[in-house]
Amino acid sequence: MSAERRGEESSRRLREFLSRQGTQFNCDPSGFTVHVDVKLFSPEDLLVKVSGDFVEVQGKHEEKKKDGSGTMTRQFSRRYLIQGGVDTMALESTVSPEGILIIFAPMLRWSL
Repeated sequence: MSAERRGEESSRRLREFLSRQGTQFNCDPSGFTVHVDVKLFSPEDLLVKVSGDFVEVQGKHEEKKKDGSGTMTRQFSRRYLIQGGVDTMALESTVSPEGILIIFAPMLRWSL
């Protein structure tokens, strides 16, 4: 199997794995896109930041138990590698009405 074919197969397997985890990831000529299922979190519970060559997504939600016996905490942390040529300064994120966090950054535009 050629190196290109192995790379395509590896990318396919990664997309399948992330899909099972409630995440979709894509980087193509239009840009870098990640979709993360965050139905259990409000937008205020989420943090999206660029750190080096990665986009980091963190979610943390705390609520007091109704009986007053303590608190319940739900949290997650994910990192996604940003491939070269992505304009991280233009990265945007939003949460859809369906509870999907959408992160997008276009590819850099080179002018001569």
